[in-house]
Amino acid sequence: MALFLDEITRGPVVADGGMGSMIHQLAEVPFRVPDEVNRLSPDVVLGIHVRFLRAGATLIETNSFGANRLRLEAVGLADQAASLSSQAVKLAREAREVVGQDAFIGGSMGPTGLRVDRTDAQRARMMDAWMEQARALDDRGVDLFVLETFTDPWELSVACDAVRAISSLPVVAQLAVPARDAWDDDDGDLASADPWLAALADVDADVIGLNCSLGPAQLLPWLRRLRSIAPGRPLAFQPNSGLPRRDGGRFLYPSAEPGWWSEMAQSARAAGAVLIGGCCGTGPEQIAALAEAVQQPASAPTPTAVRSPSRAPLAPAKPAERSRLAAK
Repeated sequence: MALFLDEITRGPVVADGGMGSMIHQLAEVPFRVPDEVNRLSPDVVLGIHVRFLRAGATLIETNSFGANRLRLEAVGLADQAASLSSQAVKLAREAREVVGQDAFIGGSMGPTGLRVDRTDAQRARMMDAWMEQARALDDRGVDLFVLETFTDPWELSVACDAVRAISSLPVVAQLAVPARDAWDDDDGDLASADPWLAALADVDADVIGLNCSLGPAQLLPWLRRLRSIAPGRPLAFQPNSGLPRRDGGRFLYPSAEPGWWSEMAQSARAAGAVLIGGCCGTGPEQIAALAEAVQQPASAPTPTAVRSPSRAPLAPAKPAERSRLAAK
């Protein structure tokens, strides 16, 4: 298969959807973190990968988002960081063989979960943890790294430095929009978020972008703003299926109609996205619609592509009406 950086010059690469949310839906064994399911119930992880590949994803991410030593310390699994990351790659590679089609395998890496203080000591701890994880992913055979769902550009930059220290593979670096009402400018142009987006543009990555936190309708303006700040940079776009609601001890995400995801893909493509996928709550049906859309000739987005469908729960609430959960 072509190298990832060559492939994105020919058209958008279709990423998979919400691995973590699907594990919470499908896994029948108790687990402390989704990464642990690689060991406890590998068939569940394998099956999710297979479903996304058959839906048309040309990039699947390893189930290793939280498998760094610092994040796993909180649940007593710090000593399994390398093994869980290695097993995550093994399962993704097996899924690719089962389906029998070319696809990139992205080594998923997330934040440490620490309260960021930006000290030299903290930076050293983070570097060590991410280098351990990145080495395990690289040794097992990923094609690229996907650093995702960071909210602090400094922490994301440190993670990129850690990956660069042990691998020459491509790096995709993505931020998740924090809940800061101060960024909701009256005219909606998000100008107050420019320093945060500019910091993302300064990260040493091959592709930069946004993922998680918001649904497609809410996150598209941020993607367009990022494009204006970093013109010419390859961009990634992987929104949630929408804003979640809490049901008991679980967060449930709305599932927008596949047709809406087709429109989202065209809009994201027009905004400069070369990697388009989904995050929490996004399943194979949405990825299938997205994959079909990116195979079509590029077209200008229609007005409906920036609005939520009338019966899907994706429309952003007015600031005055936000619940505490929506604000978070």
